[in-house]
Amino acid sequence: MEYLCQSCGKHFSSRKRYDRVVKYCSQKCAGEPKKGRASWNKGIPMREESKEKLSKFMKGKIAWNKGKDRAWKVPGAFKKGDTKGEKNFKWKGGRYKSTQGYIFILKPEHPRANCRGYVAEHTLVAENGLGRFLLRKEEVHHINGDKTDNRFENFIVFPNRSEHTKFHNIEKERDKTGKFSKS
Repeated sequence: MEYLCQSCGKHFSSRKRYDRVVKYCSQKCAGEPKKGRASWNKGIPMREESKEKLSKFMKGKIAWNKGKDRAWKVPGAFKKGDTKGEKNFKWKGGRYKSTQGYIFILKPEHPRANCRGYVAEHTLVAENGLGRFLLRKEEVHHINGDKTDNRFENFIVFPNRSEHTKFHNIEKERDKTGKFSKS
């Protein structure tokens, strides 16, 4: 269908969308009428009745920002890195529990540190017990199944994921065909 743009006056064709009339040829033209237009209530004086209602409502109330620190308004008041680590109000000693239940400790210099600089506590304890860093493929297994029990006696270090999976599969039941049964 042929249309006439209400902003620039150019003829253009467009498919009719959802029974709406197309008024503008582009997004640029659609935004043109809004440019420089004042807010709907700009310059309209408030009626005396409304002023009285507002003053009664606000009487005795303190403004939300009264007495607040305005450091956030001052340019350069907070510099990048000012709230990192121990300076952050949420600092918990460089330790947190992940959603999977493992405890992580802040060690940014560690080879197994994640992008935030944290390493799984069970990895650190296993490395300390073995007296060396774990290899990339090595995995730590908690014998009692408690992910927060990070004693060295509670660990088995497997050389790779395959061996770890085999260990877990020993516990599972199999059906007549040798496949794992759903339980």
